Amino acid sequence: MLAVLAEQADAIIAEAAVDTSGTLRFGIEEWTPPTLRGALRALFPKVDVRTETILSADAVATVQRRTLDAALVSSMGSVVPVELSDGDLSQAMIVRDPVWVALPARHPLAGHSVLEAAQLDGLSWIGYARSHWFSPVERYLLNGMGQRDRRVCHYAGGYHEAMSWVRQMGAAALTPLTGATSDVRVVPLADTQYTELTLVWHKDAMSSGIARRLVEMIRRYYHQYARSFPSYRSWLGDLTDGSPEVPSRMVLLDSPRAS
Repeated sequence: MLAVLAEQADAIIAEAAVDTSGTLRFGIEEWTPPTLRGALRALFPKVDVRTETILSADAVATVQRRTLDAALVSSMGSVVPVELSDGDLSQAMIVRDPVWVALPARHPLAGHSVLEAAQLDGLSWIGYARSHWFSPVERYLLNGMGQRDRRVCHYAGGYHEAMSWVRQMGAAALTPLTGATSDVRVVPLADTQYTELTLVWHKDAMSSGIARRLVEMIRRYYHQYARSFPSYRSWLGDLTDGSPEVPSRMVLLDSPRAS
């Protein structure tokens, strides 16, 4: 009983410390939206929130070394998994993020509610540089859709660059919904597959209560971001008939789970 009370007291003290003082060093792969930093500061108003854009491949190692307290990491199943070998680290999935096709706003396919694999034939593509985490995912998905010999006019170093090339070159690109920007159209793919956005943190950096609040806030943030795309709102609207498949196709997960 005394041991349990001591653990509870330690957790309360740790949570109070994060809420009232200290620093939160937070890493985000690919690009860091200023609005996400604002959401972090609103959650922890008395904490010095320091955000840093990092490479997805380096995210886990930087948290393990305590260079960062927590980081968002992208992955996809066995293609590009998140691997934690350190017992001092915890993780919680934030969203299952559908991979869609980004197209220029005036492209003939941009107004479609969904695209089949055969409709991708003949498109010019913007690919991702080999150093980018999404590159093997892109190859895996497009090869599976019969686009092994696709015409690639540029390999971009990140989502923002890829979206810029899509807009200006009239080409197409695959992107997770969280990687898209408002100046392109993202069109759902039939039988799409998903990437995952996972929060990884060092257990010494925050209590379980703080981690739970952080997970919930980031989920709300990305869900609101996804809903800013009309195509996503339409896609969800088609999935409100009570079908058992609805929960598995939602970007936002229902309940936080930390390990």
